Amino acid sequence: MKPELPEAIKNAYVSIFSVTVKEDRLADFLAAFDEVMPHSAAEEGIIRFEMFRDLKDPLHFTVIDLYRDKAAYDSHSQTPHVARLGPALAGCFDGVPDSRVCELRDGIPSKV
Repeated sequence: MKPELPEAIKNAYVSIFSVTVKEDRLADFLAAFDEVMPHSAAEEGIIRFEMFRDLKDPLHFTVIDLYRDKAAYDSHSQTPHVARLGPALAGCFDGVPDSRVCELRDGIPSKV
């Protein structure tokens, strides 16, 4: 029998943002996230905020935000640092980003 999920994440939302960055805008992309990530991580409703770089394509990134619930997700999208992110990333992408928001269906508690 698998362990039960902690109460704190039973209503979790996750945002998954996957994008390929133009090589000449890589520094701008990374700087924009370096500025935003500490503010986002400090928000009460954010459980995790992480960026992953593809091992085969170093210009491809996936950003995963785990929120306590829908209210935390909605609150995050209204913050000043998120408002600054859009203009900072303008023209950085090679193609159209894949952006999804999901609700937690099931899982196994983290060992971390």
